Amino acid sequence: MACYFLEELLTRGRVCVLTPEPVSLEDHDRVWGTRLAGSELEVKVLHSPLLSLLRRLRVPTVRLEIHLLCRAAKKLRSRFTYCTVIPGELDLGAPCLQVLYYPFLSMEQLKGEVRSLKPFWWRLLAHLNIWASQWLHHWQDSRISESFIVVISRYIGALVQDVYHSTHNEVLFPPPAALPAVESKDRRMAVLAIGRITRVKGWTELVSLVDKVRARGHELGLTIVGFVEDPEYHRELELLRKTRADWFRLRADTSREELTAEIAEHEFGIHIMEGEHYGMGVAEMMLGGCLTLVHDSGGQVEIVTEPELRFTDLDDGAEKISRILDDPDERERLKASQCARRRDYSLEAFRESFHRCMDAYENWLNVNS
Repeated sequence: MACYFLEELLTRGRVCVLTPEPVSLEDHDRVWGTRLAGSELEVKVLHSPLLSLLRRLRVPTVRLEIHLLCRAAKKLRSRFTYCTVIPGELDLGAPCLQVLYYPFLSMEQLKGEVRSLKPFWWRLLAHLNIWASQWLHHWQDSRISESFIVVISRYIGALVQDVYHSTHNEVLFPPPAALPAVESKDRRMAVLAIGRITRVKGWTELVSLVDKVRARGHELGLTIVGFVEDPEYHRELELLRKTRADWFRLRADTSREELTAEIAEHEFGIHIMEGEHYGMGVAEMMLGGCLTLVHDSGGQVEIVTEPELRFTDLDDGAEKISRILDDPDERERLKASQCARRRDYSLEAFRESFHRCMDAYENWLNVNS
């Protein structure tokens, strides 16, 4: 989402990005289909001898990095009309525009987590990390609470409200990364799943779900497409694939064009993760014409609104998929229902909502300045 956000920000004026590490705009453009490379986007990299030393010593630096970013951004922000944090929350010394995927960085939450750490020496190191971070930049959750906050789903909005008790939240659905798919009637009778290849996504459980559907007599295939974030988990999935090679495909690190082709070839899409923040892959599959099912939780239910396409566990999922496979008329009715809402989750809808949010933020700045 950050790449699309920056691309749209450039239409409103000069943009400078402060980042903890060098970034390749060309690589981001290739993955997301944006045009940031060659634009007037200014990129500033945070240079810190302290961070460099700690990284060489393999000392965890995430919190220190965040506080150093906050300190550097405070010095820069006076040169710009407004300051934006994408993604995640930062305390920049005064209220600003915060784009949150999830409320990860609350100091009060962090202190609570540290108090439960074991053994004692690990808890002591964590306290020292917090002390050093606060010495570099005194973080206050209240400055985030007072900010103009944009969230990626109403589900995340509720979590942010619980943590920060913020006074102003706007919802901005992330745009799809895949290219628009060509409508096709010759789709494979298989389910497609898109997402990072990491344990939290629940891909091994998805294999079990398809096992259950096939045990009911349905010749259903499965394809998982995603970037490898956890190599060990990828190896586990490869072992499962080898024992189901006639119907299970696993594709890692594909291009956007390859992803789009996969979407166009599959009859169904599915996302099994519980409590997904939003589900860009869900929106991409639905936009591409896949009849898409999701776990009945998180932000993904804001995309898949049909109760017939939401499941609570593996058995419920197998039952609902089997019911759809047994009833072609019901399948077409549900596809038409999803098709009618496609534009709500499109890149065009994102652009329109983005500029509405930015207009609201500028009005908010005028009122609160």
